[in-house]
Amino acid sequence: SDLHAGQLVDRTGVLLGLRFPCGPELDKLAESYAGEKHILKSSVRGYEFSLSGGEAEVNRRVQDGSVEQGALAQGVFALLTNSLAKVINKAADDYNVKSVLLVGGVSGSRYLKKQLQKKLSRSVKAYFAPPYYAKDNAYGVALLGLKQWQNLQFGKGGHELL
Repeated sequence: SDLHAGQLVDRTGVLLGLRFPCGPELDKLAESYAGEKHILKSSVRGYEFSLSGGEAEVNRRVQDGSVEQGALAQGVFALLTNSLAKVINKAADDYNVKSVLLVGGVSGSRYLKKQLQKKLSRSVKAYFAPPYYAKDNAYGVALLGLKQWQNLQFGKGGHELL
């Protein structure tokens, strides 16, 4: 409801001195870290979640130097994984969702891919777009644009994207 997942990843990476876009390097840092975990919290309400609290915590910990970079990287991806799992599990309960497709830059995270399926209800299977579609949300936006264009071309309204 406030930040996009990619914004949190990139802002954290920049604070840690990583190259922009920071997702791949932050993901490697998270995967290779084996020390003490640092929990970052998000607020999940229904189908919305807020990541700004996690970002504020990252900012504080980078400034005071109290948490290792790997722990922060892992914490960011764990926060995203936990938030997504809560929303997807709610959809599974409310609408009998059996599968989800994740597309976009953050969906390319190996850490997120490994952890998300563990946190999903047993009835839900997560699928991830191939890496060449997981650069950013441009692919998803393009599909929505195509759908809207098709609706306009074929007289199906065109005001709704889905």
